[in-house]
Amino acid sequence: MATMAIFLIGLWSLAFYFMGLMREDMQRLIRAQQYSTVSYVATDVNQELSKRFDALEQVAASLGSAMMGNGAALQAFMEQRWVLPWLFNGGVSVHSIDGTVIADVPLSTGRIGVNFMDVDAIAATLKNGKSAIGRPLMGKTLHAPVFGMTVPIRDAQGIVIGVLAGVINLARPNFLDRLTQSRYGEGGGYLLVAPQYRLIVTGTDKSRIMEALPASGVNPSIDRFIQGYEGSAVLVNAHGAELLASAKAIPRSGWLAVASLPTAEAFAPIQGMLQRWLLVTLVLTLTAGAVVWWLLRRQLKPVFAAVDHLAAMSDPGKSLHALPVADGEIGQLFGGFNRLLETLGQREEALKESEFRWKFALEGAGDGIWDVDLGTQEAHHSRRYLEILGYTEGEFKENSSEWLVHVHPEDKLHLMAHVQTYFEGKAKTYSAEYRMRCKDGRYKWVHGRGMAVTRGEDGRPLRMIGTLTDISERKEEELKLAKVEGDLWRALRKVEQKEHSKSRFLVATSHDLRQPLFAAQLMVDSLALTQLDSHQLNSVNKVQLALKTMSKELQLLLDLSRLEEADVHINKAHKPALDLFETMADIYGQMAQQANVRLLFHVGEVALYTDDNMLSRLLGSLIDNAIKFSPGGTVLVCVRRSKAGHKIQVRDNGIGIADIHHSAIFEDFYQIGNEERDAGVGYGLGLAIASRIARLLGIKIHVSSALGKGSVFSLAMPN
Repeated sequence: MATMAIFLIGLWSLAFYFMGLMREDMQRLIRAQQYSTVSYVATDVNQELSKRFDALEQVAASLGSAMMGNGAALQAFMEQRWVLPWLFNGGVSVHSIDGTVIADVPLSTGRIGVNFMDVDAIAATLKNGKSAIGRPLMGKTLHAPVFGMTVPIRDAQGIVIGVLAGVINLARPNFLDRLTQSRYGEGGGYLLVAPQYRLIVTGTDKSRIMEALPASGVNPSIDRFIQGYEGSAVLVNAHGAELLASAKAIPRSGWLAVASLPTAEAFAPIQGMLQRWLLVTLVLTLTAGAVVWWLLRRQLKPVFAAVDHLAAMSDPGKSLHALPVADGEIGQLFGGFNRLLETLGQREEALKESEFRWKFALEGAGDGIWDVDLGTQEAHHSRRYLEILGYTEGEFKENSSEWLVHVHPEDKLHLMAHVQTYFEGKAKTYSAEYRMRCKDGRYKWVHGRGMAVTRGEDGRPLRMIGTLTDISERKEEELKLAKVEGDLWRALRKVEQKEHSKSRFLVATSHDLRQPLFAAQLMVDSLALTQLDSHQLNSVNKVQLALKTMSKELQLLLDLSRLEEADVHINKAHKPALDLFETMADIYGQMAQQANVRLLFHVGEVALYTDDNMLSRLLGSLIDNAIKFSPGGTVLVCVRRSKAGHKIQVRDNGIGIADIHHSAIFEDFYQIGNEERDAGVGYGLGLAIASRIARLLGIKIHVSSALGKGSVFSLAMPN
C-alpha cells in the first residue's frame, strides 16, 4: 500500500506541476496576444488623430490677418474646404483672439458669435500657441458629448491671432467607432481613456462614454495604468467584473487604448485543457492503482499467509515453528526467519540451562546474593542470604527503599558514603563492612558489595546486584588481635622506658670513666718523657695506644647513648650549607693518607649541599670505618642521582664482615659489631651510631660484604 501511495502521490504531483507550468505559459501567451491587439488599435487611433491635426494645420496656414478681419471672406473660405466636415462630424470653427467664433461650417451648428474661452483646448492653444485635444464634455450648441482638436492661427510675424478648432461628436458616428465598435472576444471590448482627466472617451459600450474612472487609490490596477503602465493585468472594474485588461498609450493625444476580456472567457481554454488533463490523470491513477494492487496482492500473498501464521503462533501456549518457504525474495526472507527461529530456540535452551546453573550456584554459594529490579522495586534474596540473617523463605521483606532499616544506626552514614561514592562514578562497585540486624534482634557483621546493571544506549541503571558475606568470626578475631596488640604495645613501652634508663646510665657512666681515663693518659705521657730503655719505652707506647683506643671507643659510646636519649641538638641557623663530598674529602683525606689507603670520590657533577651535622656524621662514620678496616687498600665513595633521590655508596676492599654474603638492610649494627669484636678488630660502636643516625634521618642502609673481600654500604636518600 505504501508503494502504491508513493506512486500515486508522484503521479499527481507531476500532473499538478505540469498543469501549473501550462497554465502560466498559456496565460502569458493570452496576455501577449491581447497586448498586441490593443497596440494595433492604439497605433491606428494615433494615425487618425495625426491626420486630422495635419488637415487643421494646413487650413490654419492659409488664413492670415486680412482674412481674419473679413468675416464674409472667411466664412466663404471655410465652406470651400469640404474635407473638413468629413473629418470632423461636429463641424469646424474659427475663433478670434478672445475665443469668439467668427466662422463656422456647417452654419447649422449655431456657434457663430458664441465665446468658447472656457473650453480648455481653446484657452490652451491661444495661450501657448500649440495644438491640443480638449477634455471630453457636453457641447454648448450640440448638447452632445464632444471633444475638440485645436491648432493656432498666426499672422505673418508668427503671432497667434486666432484658433482653428475641429469638433468630434461622440454621440454620432465618427472615426473612433470603426476601431471601438468591434468586440474583443465574446464578452470583451475596447476603451479609449483620457488618463489626465480619469475619463472614458469612448468604447465598444457607448453607455460608458465620458464615464469617470474610480478615484485614485480605489483600484490599484487602474491606478497603475493611469500612471503610465503599458502591459496586461487582471483587475476588477467598477461593475465588479474580473477582467484581463491590456493598455497601450496613444502618443498624439496622451490617451490610453484599452482592450478587456472577462477572465472566465480569457482563461476558458486553459480551464478546459486542465480539466482534460485531470481526467486523464484520474484515469491513469485508477488504472495504475488497479494494476499495482493486483501485482502487490499477488506478490504479497505469501506474506499475508505468514502474518496469519505468526498471529496464530502469538497465542499463549503455542510453540514457534517454521514458516512455509515461498519462491523469490520473500522465500529467502522466510528462510532467514526460519533460521532465526532455530537460533532463538537454541539460545532459549541455553538460557534455560544457564538460568538453572545460575540458580544452582546462587543457592549453593557461601555468600548471600541479592538482586533488586530498580523499575518494579522487587527484590530476590538467595537462601544463603536469608540464613545469614536467620530468616526463612517468605519472612524477609526488603526493597530498594527499606533495606537501610536492617543496618545498625552507627553504620548507616558510613555505608551510605560508600554507596554515594559508587553512584558518583568514583568506583566501579561499592564495598563496605557494617552490621545488620538478624531476625532475633542481634546485629551481625557483614561485608556488602554491590553494582548496577545499566542499559547500553543511555547508561540508565536497570538492576542492582550484590553479595553479602558473614564476617562475624573475622571481626571477633580482629578484636582479640587488637587486644593482644594493645598488650604488646604496653610491654614495648615498658621495654623502651628501660632502654632510656639504660641510655641515661650509659651517659652518666661515660662521663665518670672519662675523668680517670684522662688522668691515666697524663701519667703515661709524663712517664714517656723520663729516661727509659727501649723495652720500657715500647711498653709505654703500647699503653698510650690502648688508652687512645679506649678514649675513642668511650667517646663513641657517649655519642651512641646521647642518640638513644635523643639528646643530640643540631644548630642549623648559624652554619652555612657546604658540599658534603668536598667536606668529607678534606676531613678524611689526611687520615686515609696516614693509613696508606687511597680515598677516591666519584661524584661527577653531583653536589649535595647540607648543613646537617648528623648527615655528615653518618657518612663520616662509614668512611672512617672503611679506612680503619682497609689497611693499604682503596675506599671509593660514589654518588648517583635519580628522581627518587640520591644513592651514596661507600666501597672498600678491606677485611670484610664475616657471614654476610648477600645484600641486607641493617636495622641495627650490633650484630656486625659483635662479629668484628670476635675477629679481634673492633667493637662495632661506629656502625651502631651510623645505624641510629640513619634511622633518625629516614635513610635506608644496604650492606653487602664478604670476609676478606671488602664491604659495600649503600645509602638511599629520598629528596
